[in-house]
Amino acid sequence: MWGLVLKDLFSMRKYLKSLAIVVGILLIMGLCMGEAAFVAGVGGMLSAIVTIVGFSYDESCHWDAYGMTLPVTRRQYIAAKYLMALLMFGVSTLTGMGMTALVELVSGSVLWADVWGSGLGAFLVGPLAFSVLSPCICLLGVERSRLVMMAVFLLPTGLIMLWGRQGGKIPPLSPVLRQALPWLAVLALVVLFVGSYLLSCRIYEKKDL
Repeated sequence: MWGLVLKDLFSMRKYLKSLAIVVGILLIMGLCMGEAAFVAGVGGMLSAIVTIVGFSYDESCHWDAYGMTLPVTRRQYIAAKYLMALLMFGVSTLTGMGMTALVELVSGSVLWADVWGSGLGAFLVGPLAFSVLSPCICLLGVERSRLVMMAVFLLPTGLIMLWGRQGGKIPPLSPVLRQALPWLAVLALVVLFVGSYLLSCRIYEKKDL
């Protein structure tokens, strides 16, 4: 399975280099603005995009049909994609935390609540997008899933902007619920991620390649 992950990393090495340049530009923007909160969200989205690009590369070179001639099951192929996604999410989370800490250090002082919040934001955004997109890609392919991708990436932005125009007020929560909310969000995300994996496996095992 790790061989499949390495295959994706090697095939996307040029893309990953370009992505590193984009992250560097975002860091410079964060340093100039004195604000790195947006970097974590963008980093989470980029981590999801990397895994989607892996599907796209396989589709463009018809790797699916070739891969089925190897001693690799369809479930192992999907598991490798999700393992790759977890790797990218971990990298984006640590990168978001590091960039937030650096921006705040340059600005004057490091607020660890912001650092952990940036890490949590990056950790939540990427898996949420990937969990919705992966079954669609397995069913329809990358090209025919473009409308779903646009909705997944644009809908949250639109909702946040609408929420901000309405005042952006959060209903008062009890102290216990406020403390438990991040953990409940992570738990819900884990359930969604596992459910997405099982659904993707079911779709891909029945797919005619």
